[in-house]
Amino acid sequence: MRLNKMEKIWGALRLKPQQLPLDNNFAIKMAGGLVINRKLTLPCKVTVLSQDTFKIILTQGLNRQIRKMSYQLGYKVIDLNRIRFEHYLLADLPEGKWLEIDKDNIVK
Repeated sequence: MRLNKMEKIWGALRLKPQQLPLDNNFAIKMAGGLVINRKLTLPCKVTVLSQDTFKIILTQGLNRQIRKMSYQLGYKVIDLNRIRFEHYLLADLPEGKWLEIDKDNIVK
């Protein structure tokens, strides 16, 4: 999958927190950005998929960013699955397998 170079996406992840249920208030706060490590995170896109799972699309990748943001809102992440990294879709990639990167897939 090739993406326009203007679409700056660092990664997309599907997460399951320990506390339930998730609600839209959680999504709004996460999407607006939070201060972690004395740094305001950039806005991101958050979608609540079910009462126990949400998806987040980041435009930056600070160290343990999603876990720290979730913790600030009273949630502990117990499962985190990366479904996309930059231009590469990983959702269907089996655990322990890797994706060969072809020079033709790199957009400059």
